[in-house]
Amino acid sequence: NFISDHRPLGIRLYFNACTDPEACNYNPDATVDDGSCNYGNICSDGSYACECGGAPGWEFNLSDYTVNSGVTAIVYINGDVQDGSDDILAAFDDAGNVRGTSFALDVGFGPYEGTVVHEISLRSNDEGDHMTFKFYDASEDAVLDISEGYTFAINDIVGSMVAPHD
Repeated sequence: NFISDHRPLGIRLYFNACTDPEACNYNPDATVDDGSCNYGNICSDGSYACECGGAPGWEFNLSDYTVNSGVTAIVYINGDVQDGSDDILAAFDDAGNVRGTSFALDVGFGPYEGTVVHEISLRSNDEGDHMTFKFYDASEDAVLDISEGYTFAINDIVGSMVAPHD
């Protein structure tokens, strides 16, 4: 038999990680907070959560609106082109009603070849409606407010595949 006469030397181990139990990446074994705590994302329903659960349910009834216009745009967030094929650009009126959702197109020709643009048909009943935009970033599972707005003009066409609005 092996008998040991070792006694503790008072060595303390430190483990750096997130120590806030409210954070998404809380680590109960951490002894030192390293500033890495993550508190989640703003989800499509406006809530704040670690995992949002997928694309927002931005839907509307086409028959509620009588006229349209179109926008083809490149979306930039903090100066970076958003190029996810599952990303969505959506338009909203001042009451928060969805007025259009985009589909992402990968431009295959011209000066923007290889760039993802968002083509969105905007719907309204009246000239002059003010619209705002939100962007769903599928890679981050997050909804972001877009600072630029639009004043609805019947049959207006803003941007194209060869000259997208940016």
